[in-house]
Amino acid sequence: NRDDFMSSVIDRVLVDFIDSMLAAAGTGDDLMEIIGRFVKAVSQGQVPLMGQQRRMIELLTRGGSRTDKLRAGAKVLLQGALERLSSAAASGQASGKVRSTVPPELIATWLLAAALGLTTLLDLDVQVDGTRLADSARDLLRIEPA
Repeated sequence: NRDDFMSSVIDRVLVDFIDSMLAAAGTGDDLMEIIGRFVKAVSQGQVPLMGQQRRMIELLTRGGSRTDKLRAGAKVLLQGALERLSSAAASGQASGKVRSTVPPELIATWLLAAALGLTTLLDLDVQVDGTRLADSARDLLRIEPA
């Protein structure tokens, strides 16, 4: 069945990518390192939502609007990413590296939304300085020195 095939392809490609970005999240991985890995992957064109692989997100959104099965799969995938990012944010807060004024789940939501938006900007050839972007994301999240 076509939906099963689409679901398998999306799962394989996106789950592998998310795993590579959040590999150690939940095991004390530093949120700042996750941001750095993502921006590096974007700058090297290794994000499966960009360029010719942009079809992944199109399949995900179109399929999600067409069938409940694909929508449910996409939701599980994104919820998993949010949980792992939230865990990394909470770990960073506990270690004093990440601001505690914003709940970890909101940090996770902002980061995921920013990642999806960044891939769209780059796919449309909007120039973005990856190094400055990563540095500014870290600055926004970092605790100010006393």
